[in-house]
Amino acid sequence: MHTATAAAFRGYRVMVPVDGVSATSPYAEQYTAWHMLNSPGTKDRATLTKVSLIRIE
Repeated sequence: MHTATAAAFRGYRVMVPVDGVSATSPYAEQYTAWHMLNSPGTKDRATLTKVSLIRIE
């Protein structure tokens, strides 16, 4: 979460694969997804996705 937030603050668009997020509880994983979509610094710069949907071209 902090690395993605720092990248968003620096102007990058951030892709967050939710199936690649790990935490000690499901609540923490859900909060991370919520935070990326709702935090003032990341809400317009973050996209939630799945690892299988990311393609490098």
